[in-house]
Amino acid sequence: MKKQSDSDRPFIKCLLLGLDNGGKTSILLTLRNKFPHVIKLKPTKRIERTDLHVLGLPIKIWDMGGQKAYREEYLARKEYFEEVTLVVYVIDITDLSSFTESMEYFEKILDLFELLNTDPRILAFFHKADPDIKDRAAILKNVRDLKKQITELPHALDITVHETTILNPASLNNIIVQNILGLIPKGRELQDTFNEFMLKINSNAAILLDENILIIAKAYRDEISGNIVQTCGRNIAIMSEELRTDKHAIPEKIEIEMEGMVFFKTLEYEKSKFYLVVYTKTTESTILIDYELPKFKEKLFTQLSFYDSISPS
Repeated sequence: MKKQSDSDRPFIKCLLLGLDNGGKTSILLTLRNKFPHVIKLKPTKRIERTDLHVLGLPIKIWDMGGQKAYREEYLARKEYFEEVTLVVYVIDITDLSSFTESMEYFEKILDLFELLNTDPRILAFFHKADPDIKDRAAILKNVRDLKKQITELPHALDITVHETTILNPASLNNIIVQNILGLIPKGRELQDTFNEFMLKINSNAAILLDENILIIAKAYRDEISGNIVQTCGRNIAIMSEELRTDKHAIPEKIEIEMEGMVFFKTLEYEKSKFYLVVYTKTTESTILIDYELPKFKEKLFTQLSFYDSISPS
């Protein structure tokens, strides 16, 4: 985590890198809950800067256009790569013809970070791994080959690989936000508080969303329960945000029966709203939620006050 020179407040600088038409901007729009607009995208020109906030901490995302002329310009100006905390390098796994060029660019970027003596967290996204193609033999081979090439790169930098698709926005958002939270002081403490709450209410899955519909804490007993709580939670939260935008009353609490119970609760802290979503298969959990929620809110808001203290004015 870096500090701004003008205000001395911490922030995280994230670079979205890769060749053109690899899907970088669609990833950013998915993160910002603008998935319906992805079909209208044109290649990014040079750098598009976007500011997000996670728990009050500024996240400065630079979507760096992938056309060859722009890539050469970036590499010639090392200041673009200074004070970088997180890198998301995007590779289109459906475009075999681009692999050599993409890996050459990736290696040059890693060279630059080593030259600058910086050690950002690096995520390699094997993108466009859509459900209808990701298990095809050709795609599986592409994934194996790319993983091997990344493993063989002559660099000490730690690189984690993720297969991603905009058709699963919850998973994509989860990867990015959880890595951001891992860079924020007390991020682990927040997750520990959520894990403790999950155990006390004896539920199958739970998530905590912020106003941007980003998952800032999660706990699942199994993958199916996790998928249910994410799908229901994100859609109900989006509905709530749209109601608020249209100046309608936001439901404070929603309960839905579906092979169990989905519990949705709006939590207000200062000027911010958070959404707690719980999926449970036992009636006992609904009673425990009402009992444990006040204590969870108190502990959560105490931790959020830390983040509020570093938010921009």
